[in-house]
Amino acid sequence: MSDERYTVILGDRRYAIHRKWARLPAGQSFGFLSDLMVDAEGRVHVAQRGTDRPVLVFDRDGRLIGTWGEGALAEPHYINAAPDGSILVADRDAHQVLRFSSSGQLVQALGKRHWPSLGAPFNHPTAAAQAPDGEIYVADGYGNSSVHRFAADGTLIATWGGPGEGPGTFTTPHAVWVDRFGKVLVGDRENNRVQVFDRSGAFLAEWGDFYHPMQIWVPDPAHQPARCGRPVDGPLPRRHQWRTWNFRRRRRQPLSRRAAAAGDHQARTVELRRPALVNRFAIATDRRLPRVMLTSPSGGDCDGQSDD
Repeated sequence: MSDERYTVILGDRRYAIHRKWARLPAGQSFGFLSDLMVDAEGRVHVAQRGTDRPVLVFDRDGRLIGTWGEGALAEPHYINAAPDGSILVADRDAHQVLRFSSSGQLVQALGKRHWPSLGAPFNHPTAAAQAPDGEIYVADGYGNSSVHRFAADGTLIATWGGPGEGPGTFTTPHAVWVDRFGKVLVGDRENNRVQVFDRSGAFLAEWGDFYHPMQIWVPDPAHQPARCGRPVDGPLPRRHQWRTWNFRRRRRQPLSRRAAAAGDHQARTVELRRPALVNRFAIATDRRLPRVMLTSPSGGDCDGQSDD
């Protein structure tokens, strides 16, 4: 396979792809790569299925430095860093959401293992996200069409959703995220949209210009550049959210399953097509793209041109 440096756009930066970044010892191979995350120390945790090593850990240079999840994870579908430094994993075929320490020790389990439930947690859950106050939100997307809200101690608070195409219903809710304003964002994959709810599950908005959104990642606004000479306060504008989430608009395939930004403006992503690869995205240029049209909290528009 060629290691020619292809260039892509992630958010408002261009990146070069290092296709041979992750290296395994001789004679070893990847399983089916599901997802990845970058922890606070810059280590890359890669979830894979069909193998007895569910999570591989790489350093910044792509060297394998550890594994975890053996005996605890059946089919990790989604892996996500929680605000407290722990790691949430949707163990799809075991019908659980599990919390691990940063070193891979199991510390919390939601759901009864290998016990699927209709209309209740869980039936092949797809993703989980933690709010800043510790509440956990789970997209229960393959067997159920629901979102579940849990207290930090694992107590079920509420469930909403159900199969359908209308507001507040789902056909494969595949991703979930809780932003800093308390909005719950759900990637409704087969309905080709992202739905937005408040923390109690009340429907707020629908964004429909996606094809099979599989993942949501919202950057820390503290690390975003200023617009109009000042930071844009309040929820990120609709268009900026779309640019950040890293999906090709009206294309047959998403660009990647996930890109998790590190502090050095690098990103890593899972390549879905076989053979299985973990790529490293290194910043290719410091020249930013033309600014998109953004709306400030006061309602005024920032000057600039869209690169759409």
